[in-house]
Amino acid sequence: MENSIIEELYYARCDDFENSIKKMDKDCNKDLDIATGIFEEILQIVPKRIYNKVLKKQEDIYYNALKYSESWNKRYYKLGIQDGLKLKQEIKKEYRDRKENEENFILDYESDFNDFFETYKVKVLYKNEAYSKIIKGISEILDTYPKLRDYYEDKKIQKFNENESKALLKFIDLIDSKNFIEVRTAFKLGMSQDSII
Repeated sequence: MENSIIEELYYARCDDFENSIKKMDKDCNKDLDIATGIFEEILQIVPKRIYNKVLKKQEDIYYNALKYSESWNKRYYKLGIQDGLKLKQEIKKEYRDRKENEENFILDYESDFNDFFETYKVKVLYKNEAYSKIIKGISEILDTYPKLRDYYEDKKIQKFNENESKALLKFIDLIDSKNFIEVRTAFKLGMSQDSII
């Protein structure tokens, strides 16, 4: 079944392929022209009494040469399809393996990254004026409103008065801004590391 389909593909494509090659490469028939010239030279020196016999033999040689060439062409065509399919499967497998390895890398080194990022924040981010201002604002709110600290750090349910509620809203805005800067920084770090890899 596989062979018959490949043969159908071969015969469907070979004429168009041959014509396109002839258009691109004017010398593609050079070897055939040389062989034809040799045949004609032989016929010129052949005695008339065996001329037709030699001509028939030349036609047989030409036919068998074409048949031999076509048998190898079909084999190479089939090999090309098989190699193409195999390459496609290998690329898919490599992509799956790479994706799986990347996911495993992230899981395996998540704690290492967290440690690295905390160190990076101390060394770099805290020197960023906007980030430093946000951290200072968060600390001031937590110092001013102990209930908020208990709620944020210890997850204790609290009942807030009006001032504490306003402070909570401001606190949430500051946390969002802090997280945005950290996520953006982590993304940039990831991009820079990826370019190194």
